[in-house]
Amino acid sequence: MHTVFCIGELEQIENGLWQIALTSTDNNDQQLKLLAELLRKEIGSGTGWHRLSQLMIKMGEFNKAEEVSKALLDAASNDDARTKAVCHHQLGYVNDEKGDLTSALFHYRQSLNISLTYLPPNDPSLASTYSNIGTLNIDFHVSEPDQLQIATHYNNIGLVLKQQDKYDEALKHYERALEIKLAHLPPRHPSLATAYSNISGIYQSRKNYSKALSFLEKTLEIKQKSLPPNHPSLIATHRNMATALDGLHRYEEAVQHAQYAVDIARRTFGTDHSDVKDNQEYLDELRQKL
Repeated sequence: MHTVFCIGELEQIENGLWQIALTSTDNNDQQLKLLAELLRKEIGSGTGWHRLSQLMIKMGEFNKAEEVSKALLDAASNDDARTKAVCHHQLGYVNDEKGDLTSALFHYRQSLNISLTYLPPNDPSLASTYSNIGTLNIDFHVSEPDQLQIATHYNNIGLVLKQQDKYDEALKHYERALEIKLAHLPPRHPSLATAYSNISGIYQSRKNYSKALSFLEKTLEIKQKSLPPNHPSLIATHRNMATALDGLHRYEEAVQHAQYAVDIARRTFGTDHSDVKDNQEYLDELRQKL
């Protein structure tokens, strides 16, 4: 039987010795419920050992994550293809993070080969594995790899991870894509706007509206300097900025950007388009908050 305690007061009673007041919790503790739910979303599903491996990865404890994943792989039966595929994929990720690209590529290929025994080749869940293998193959077989192509792979992996609600991992891949693009593109290149927008989307999903807004401002600045004033891609940017400002209770600014989104959508698509109606409804909602 396991018991979870809530830490209360801490008091130092002498050098190196502290007295800590602990309060026992139960299944009705709301804070414990919220914490457990957050951990479930962050770590994902699977057995306890699978979740432990995922937790070690998120904590950056790659050696421990590798140890757990190897133990799971060794313990898996020959008939348990899904477990073997997941373990190999995690080992691929861990070795990639540790800089052992040879081992990473081996495990990703093993994961793909096993997955294809029970999934069709075009299954969406295989997207990150394909992309990881592609990125590693570029690193191995091209003396001067196309850095922007590598950035695209990182971006695609981030997109898949975001769709799986793995926001920390998605953010890491989006940041790598941005880092490469900043080193190889001019400061006003539209691809940088996309990279900033992707990162803002992660922060927006996590309701960190201040960080989201900072990246959206960079997105908008580049688009306004590199695109026509009524370019359709500005609709989403203004809408996203309105959403972030709404989350920060800066309603007047939110209304301004929502109005821009409506105006551009109307000029682009006409008055009866669904994008126009959707943005108009949101604008009306914001005006009610003023």
